[in-house]
Amino acid sequence: MLAIAFFVAWTLPTTIFQVWPSFVRDKTIPEWLAERRWPGMSAQVYTGLTAMFFLVLLALLVALIITSRRSQQQGETEPAHVGEYSGGWIHTIVDYQRRGLRKYVLVEKCEINPSPLVDGKRYFELTFHVRNYSMFYVSIPMAKYDPVKGTIRFKGDPISGDAKLTENQVTNLEPYGRNYFKVWQWVNNPDETKEIPATLEKVGNLFDFSETVIPIKADRFPDDSAAKLDLTRGMQNADLENKIVELKNANTQLSREIALRQEQANYISVLYVALGACYQAYNQSERKEMLSKESFGDLKKRISYALSCRPNEPRAMFDFYDELPPMLDSPDEQKEWLDSQCFMLRALLREQGQEVSGYVQNEGSTPTS
Repeated sequence: MLAIAFFVAWTLPTTIFQVWPSFVRDKTIPEWLAERRWPGMSAQVYTGLTAMFFLVLLALLVALIITSRRSQQQGETEPAHVGEYSGGWIHTIVDYQRRGLRKYVLVEKCEINPSPLVDGKRYFELTFHVRNYSMFYVSIPMAKYDPVKGTIRFKGDPISGDAKLTENQVTNLEPYGRNYFKVWQWVNNPDETKEIPATLEKVGNLFDFSETVIPIKADRFPDDSAAKLDLTRGMQNADLENKIVELKNANTQLSREIALRQEQANYISVLYVALGACYQAYNQSERKEMLSKESFGDLKKRISYALSCRPNEPRAMFDFYDELPPMLDSPDEQKEWLDSQCFMLRALLREQGQEVSGYVQNEGSTPTS
């Protein structure tokens, strides 16, 4: 910059004298001034004034260079991405963000992983996702397995165990950057090891991190006191997430009830089919007709299939086969056995809340047992 200033100061007079005749028709500067009634000046005075003019011009150029260098040095003391700005207002912003760093480094989400407790271990994992909205590079000044100060509460009570930082990716985090850190919370109370996963599954997130201390600092100002991250911001959607858990559990319960209803309807249907087949065989027995071997085998299959469809009760089917006669010798024995099967099937239908008195039967008498 200084070289440019000297170049301009050295060549400017020569350039002026070269282009002057083009504007004043080959007149010298004293002649041009005399025509306009300026007082006459000797050559020495004229030379002195010219030298003074160029000295002032040179001083102005030097002052401009010094001002530019000072601005450049001042910019080097500011954060890298702030150097493009100039003026005192930027220092006000820097000071404000330094003092209120907690407002600009935000915890956006908290993920809770209770699977270690489910697997029989004595800790669960917390993952906090952080976004840096400040103009500084920031870091959590903690090493792996450093204890976490403060308290993590569950259902309003402190958890009976220590918490430690197990992974820290929030180091030298650039402005507007995202990253995370992980905390393992140990649980010493055996009841809590069961209650925490069950609550997360059935109710939702009932943790409180308002007393948990995780420090954050701007890398450019290591001597500043560390700010405390606001971990409760990661819980801002907890109520909504808990409502989702509640609706999910309600939907699961409704689906289970629908499946049970469908299973019950299928069971009732096959009971009616088996009862109808028994009624037909009973009417045939009243006419002193014996069932053929094929008809008797088909009837046994219908009854056994109906019993096998009974929800969570396979024993009835086994009892049926244990008490089943190999073959019936007379119509009376056949009628007695069929009467007992009709009684059993009607009793099972009553268990399901079905009224069988209006059941459409085949022509003939009805078993009375």
